[in-house]
Parts: sequence; C-alpha cells; structure tokens
Amino acid sequence: MAFTYRGVHSIQIDPSNKFAFIPHIAGNDPNLILQFKFNEANGHLSPNILTGHSKRDAGPRLFCFHPNLDVLYFCNQEGAASQPII
Repeated sequence: MAFTYRGVHSIQIDPSNKFAFIPHIAGNDPNLILQFKFNEANGHLSPNILTGHSKRDAGPRLFCFHPNLDVLYFCNQEGAASQPII
C-alpha cells in the first residue's frame, strides 16, 4: 500500500508497466503528481520519486502518455492549462 494525500483523482500505469502516476488536487494538501514503482507480479505500489508539482491551485487531474516519447501530459483542473512531465 502506498501513501497518498486526500484528493486523489485517478491512477494510471505507464506503458512499460513499471510506474504508476497519481495526481492530487489541492484542498489543504499540495497540488502534485506522485510517481510510484508498480510491481506487476503482485500489483503493489512502492514510493519512487516526486514527479512534479503543479502551479499553486492548478489541480492536476487528467493525464495521458505520449504514444512515442517518454512524456506524460497533465491537464490542470483549476488552472485551465496543460503541462508536460518529462
């Protein structure tokens, strides 16, 4: 089991099936995108690195992977903008 803040909207495993990305929207917790290691054999998540912070009150929410590059795009719920995470 992995620690997350309140405000989790979704979780998505990357195309390599090695990492999980979880966006958190604010409230009293930070706007950020967490990355976890994903164990395909048992389905467990373990902490990896802090992937990136969104702009204050931006609320990272929806995201998708670039089909050919190692890039993850996030759409910010509150800030009406997108941001790449490379």
